[in-house]
Amino acid sequence: IFFECLFLSCLFFFGSGGSTGVADTMKTRKRVVTASTDRLSAEYHTYMGDFFGALVKDIPQVAVQLGDHDGYGLYAKTSIPSGEIVFTEIPFLSVQDPASQAHTPACYHCQRCLIPPSEAALPPFLESFRRRWPCDPTSSVHCTCGVTFCSVKCKAEALGLYHRVQCKVYKAYSDFEAGAQPFDETEKYTDCILLVGKVMCVLLQTYEDHGDPVAAFSPLRHFQGAKEPMDAKPRQFYLKYLEQLRGILLSGAQPDPNVEYLFSTSTFLHLFGCCTTNATKMRSAPFSYFVQQLVDEGSVEFLCQEDKKLLCNHFEVQLHQGVESSGLFHLHSIVNHSCTATAVVVTDRGPQALDHSIQVRSLQAIQTGCQLCYSYFPEKKLNRIMRQMLTKSSWHFECKCETCLGELKVIHTALRALYDDRVVVENAPLTKAAEAEAWDWFEKAEYQQFDANNLQSAIRLYEKGASYGHQPCEHRLGVLYLYGDEELGLAPDYAKARHWLWRAAKSTTEVNAPSTWCCIADMFSQGLGVEEDKTKALWLLLAASQQGFLTAQNELADHYLEMGKRREAHEWRLVAAGQGLVQAQFAVGVAYINGDGVEKDLMAARVWLSKAAAEEYPGAQELLDDPRVFPIDHVPGQKVVLQNGGDPPPQIPCT
Repeated sequence: IFFECLFLSCLFFFGSGGSTGVADTMKTRKRVVTASTDRLSAEYHTYMGDFFGALVKDIPQVAVQLGDHDGYGLYAKTSIPSGEIVFTEIPFLSVQDPASQAHTPACYHCQRCLIPPSEAALPPFLESFRRRWPCDPTSSVHCTCGVTFCSVKCKAEALGLYHRVQCKVYKAYSDFEAGAQPFDETEKYTDCILLVGKVMCVLLQTYEDHGDPVAAFSPLRHFQGAKEPMDAKPRQFYLKYLEQLRGILLSGAQPDPNVEYLFSTSTFLHLFGCCTTNATKMRSAPFSYFVQQLVDEGSVEFLCQEDKKLLCNHFEVQLHQGVESSGLFHLHSIVNHSCTATAVVVTDRGPQALDHSIQVRSLQAIQTGCQLCYSYFPEKKLNRIMRQMLTKSSWHFECKCETCLGELKVIHTALRALYDDRVVVENAPLTKAAEAEAWDWFEKAEYQQFDANNLQSAIRLYEKGASYGHQPCEHRLGVLYLYGDEELGLAPDYAKARHWLWRAAKSTTEVNAPSTWCCIADMFSQGLGVEEDKTKALWLLLAASQQGFLTAQNELADHYLEMGKRREAHEWRLVAAGQGLVQAQFAVGVAYINGDGVEKDLMAARVWLSKAAAEEYPGAQELLDDPRVFPIDHVPGQKVVLQNGGDPPPQIPCT
C-alpha cells in the first residue's frame, strides 16, 4: 500500500495534537502506532470499499476488488461486449502542458480549448461550416486573479477544490507554473510538477476549510507512488519547487505545525512519486470532433480514413488547435496492466474530445469476474524482456499477466533441458558498482576485438567482465568459442563455448539472452559439442522467437519446414517479415506464390516481394518481373484463376 505509510504518518502526527509537548507527542504517536498496526489492513480495505464503492455505484458493469497478486483492480460484474463504453471519468485534477499553454488558450480547470470560431484554422472546403466549430469562449469567465475558465461551473468547481488559495497569490503562483522545468530530457516531468502544485493547493484549502489534515489526504490514499527512492541530484532539483511552493502558499500565514507537515519534504516526494506513476496524458481534440460530426451527418466524406487522419493531424497538432494536458484519475488509476489488454482509454473521440474527460472501452468481450486491464505501452510491439524492463523502471512492478507467464513457461521449459531438468535459478542481479565495472571491461574488450583486432586481449577482458556474472561478457565469450575466428587464428572450442553460453543462458531478463538461446539451439541442431537434439533446439528457438528475436523466428520457420509443419513455418516467417527481416519477406512472398502453408495469393506475394526487392534481395525483382508468376493481365487485388487447364506458375524455392 504505497501511500499508506505517508497517510498513517500524518495520522500519527496530527492525532498527537499540535499543542502538546514533545514528550507527550511522542507518547501519543507511539500509542497510535501500536493500536494501528494490527488494524492497518482491515482499515485500508474498508476505505477502498467505501471510496470506490461510491465511484462505481452508477456503473453496473464493474466492481473494484482485491486481486490475487496485483492489488486492487476493476472487475466485470456482468459480461461486457467488445467495443462497449465501460465508463467515462473526469479527473480529480488536471493541468495543461507548458508547451501547449504557449500556443493554445484553454480552461484552467477542464482544459477545454478556447479558440473562438472566428480564429479557428480550417481548410477551404470546411469554411462554410465555421459556425459549427465546437469551442465557444463567449461563455468563459475570468477570476479576479486573471485566470480563465470556460464556464461558471468550472470556476465554481476550481474555487471549491483548490483555486481559492491560489487566487490570493496567483501572480507568484503563475511564475511557479511558468518556471517549471524537467530535470533532464529523460525525465520529462514538468506536468507532474504542476500537478503536485495543484495537489498541494487542495491539501491546504481542505485543511483551511475543515481543520482536519488527515481528511485532506483521504482522496489520495489509493494512488500508487514510486517504491524506489529518487537519486540525489533529481531529488534536490525537484525539491526546489517545494521550497518555491512553500514560499508562495504559506507567505504571511501564522505558524502551524500541521501545515508545516503538509508541506514537508517527505509529503512532497510522495506526492511527486504518485504523479509520475499515475498521471495520464490527454489531448482535447476539437478539430477531430468537428470533422467527425460532419462525417456522421453526411456533410463531408473522405476516400479513406488515412486522409481524415492526416487532415486532423495537420489542423489539430501542427497548428496547435488541440490541448495537451495531464490528469489524475481515481477509477482509471485502479485499472491494472496486462500485456494483452482487454480495455483501452480514449481521450480524443466523442464528447470527451472537448475537455479533460476520458472514456474506457472494452477491446474484447470480457466475461463476468474477469479483470479489465490496459496495456501500458499499446503502441509498441515489445518482447517480454523489454516489457518487464519498462514495467519495473517506470511503474515499479513485475508483470505477471497471462502473456508474460506463458512466455516465461516456454523459456523455463527450454532452459531446464540445459541444466538436467532442474529448475533454472537466475544469477543474482549485480550491484550498481559491479555492473559499472563489468560494462567497463566489456567496452574495453569490444575495442580490442573490433578495432584493434587483438582477439586474445579481448578474451582476457571479456573474462574479467564475466567474473562479475555479466551476461553480455559471458555471451560474447560463448559466441567466440562456438564459431571461432579463422582470420584472427581462433579455432572453435565447443567445451568452452558450452561453459560460457550455459552461464549466459540463465538470464530471462537480459536483453541479449535470446541471442544466447539461438547459439545453443545451433549447437543442439548440428551436434556441436553436444548430442544432436532437434527438440531442444526447437524449444530454444521458440523461446527466443517469442522474445522478438528475428533470426530465431526465421530459423524456427526452417525447423518447422523440416518437420513438415508448413502452416506453422509460414506463421513464424510472417512474424519475422513483419518486423523487417528481408529474407523472411522474400520467403513469405514465395509461400504465397506456391501456396506453401497458406492459400495462394498473388497480391500478397507481390506486396512481400516488393518489400524484399526494395532492399535489393537477390531474386525478388526477377520474380516480380516474371510473367509466368505474375501474368501481365493480372489485376492487383484479384487472385489468379487458371482457365482451360493453363499452365500454373512455377514452384519456386523459398530461399
